[in-house]
Amino acid sequence: MPVIGLSIKSVEASVREKTFSGTINVNSAPVITGVKKKGINMPDLKEAVAIDFRFETSYEPEDKSEKVGEIIISGTILFGDENSDAIVQKWKKEKKLDDNMLIDAFNAIFRTCLTEAVHMAYTLRLPPPVSFPTVIQNKKSGRIHMMIKMFEKAGNHTNECLNIVEKMLDAHKDIVVASTTGVTGLKAAERFGKKANVVIVTHAYGYPGENKIEIDKRTVKKIEELGGRVFTGTILTSSLEKSFSEKYGSAYLGTIIADTLRRFGEGTKVCAEIVMEAADAGLVEEGRDIIAVAGTGRNADTVCIIKAATSRRFHDLKIREIVTKPRDF
Repeated sequence: MPVIGLSIKSVEASVREKTFSGTINVNSAPVITGVKKKGINMPDLKEAVAIDFRFETSYEPEDKSEKVGEIIISGTILFGDENSDAIVQKWKKEKKLDDNMLIDAFNAIFRTCLTEAVHMAYTLRLPPPVSFPTVIQNKKSGRIHMMIKMFEKAGNHTNECLNIVEKMLDAHKDIVVASTTGVTGLKAAERFGKKANVVIVTHAYGYPGENKIEIDKRTVKKIEELGGRVFTGTILTSSLEKSFSEKYGSAYLGTIIADTLRRFGEGTKVCAEIVMEAADAGLVEEGRDIIAVAGTGRNADTVCIIKAATSRRFHDLKIREIVTKPRDF
């Protein structure tokens, strides 16, 4: 059921004339207001599902008093679907759309309406409804670089991640990298081994099978020759708890922590783990902000800035920034 069109019918925007100060909360949300059939003139399709929507961006102070401003965009999105009668009837009875259709509709609405809302916010001198990449200058070196990037899908974005890391070296001198076979770790050591404290964290022995490890000794030696250090240790949210979970079928605390962190992506979860592992091993200092690089499976797709803590002091660990991650994982 592809989206075959989206049209904006009206745009209303207002800002309160009274001056205001303090924190302003900016919230954007779409609402489906109606669903009906619509005749169209396409070679293979004569009817479409027309979904009316309202997209509102509101600006409210923390005390939830009078709105500072608002932007309301109304429009219609068209879906090409042979089951238009069933879709319309379901809406009339339940005021619901199937999940897949709703997701596609919301994604299309956000893409179009946020662009329009950004323009209107600029005209009204309101904060933009989305965060933009930030250009910063390092005070020591004078270098200027842009932070924050979102990959569309999880996967092999290693080179792009390392390019981002390189721009951050003026401010951070500790880099912890997850590397299963050593390929990503070797790339990091080649680029940063002489410039920073580079720690490569691998899986433990036994992870792929009894008495086995994925990284070979030659790769470890190359990394060390390039100035990196290799740490092989237990995954903090796995090991003993994984063994008990598989045997008895229960969820333990480590598993719950891991699955919670995975809501931000596998790479974010691994970034938190490897910083704690490196701190446990004394390879990075507790309390320092560390660049962490990890990914979804093999390769890298996530870069975070994390305040280091040992596993004993897990609650002192802070994910300061998610610099880059995949949007879909």
